[in-house]
Amino acid sequence: MVEGAESAYFRAHPTTAALVVEVVVSSEALDRLKLQIYAEAGVRECWLVLAEERVVERHAELKDAAYHQMERIAFPGVLKSTVFPGLILPPANLFPA
Repeated sequence: MVEGAESAYFRAHPTTAALVVEVVVSSEALDRLKLQIYAEAGVRECWLVLAEERVVERHAELKDAAYHQMERIAFPGVLKSTVFPGLILPPANLFPA
């Protein structure tokens, strides 16, 4: 954890983010509506983890309060963040065998 981050969290919840990860289990319609809210808030990248499909959608290229790129990644693909270049995740690691 970043020094001081814990105490900052307890003073106020974060008001901004570069990347949001939503895990979709039973509320896919609501989670898809949240994409627009995240885009309007300036979140540069959003991942939807579609548990039932065992797929992750990466929404990126934020322009005019909307995401202009959507990529679906499933095994054996690899999810790579455009916001954090070192962040790489094989979707297979998210789902039990």
